[in-house]
Amino acid sequence: MHLERPVTILRVPVAYTVLFLPASILATVATSLAIEASNGYHLHAGLVRWLVNLVPPFVVGFCAYAGIMLWLRRLWREDFTPSRHLRRTFPLYVLGSLLSFSLVSNWSDSEFWFFGQVVLWTGLVALAGIAADATVAFAPQPHSSRAA
Repeated sequence: MHLERPVTILRVPVAYTVLFLPASILATVATSLAIEASNGYHLHAGLVRWLVNLVPPFVVGFCAYAGIMLWLRRLWREDFTPSRHLRRTFPLYVLGSLLSFSLVSNWSDSEFWFFGQVVLWTGLVALAGIAADATVAFAPQPHSSRAA
């Protein structure tokens, strides 16, 4: 069932912003568990360490935001244009930019990295949300057999 009137301009960005906190917490937990599991296998090679830190938060963020986007896509009819993508994901671009700035500014500060991993993981959630929105929005939509 499609809604006849479009979703207000602010609903999706607000939903994306609200989802950011639980998705970030889930990403932090998932990544911590992945690190713990990899420690049991003594996988300390550079590439493996980076993958264990990068893949779980991105996957969690992508799944969370893709799920919301798939649900919204079924509810309302909208032309999924780049400008509407930017409107929906604007908070994620802002959060991702702020977190990236924090990482770049404090890259060489060893004390920062006590919390820096969490900054990295939450930044990846924002990046994954942007990627998920674009992937779902611009993916071909199957045609319904019913008349619109």
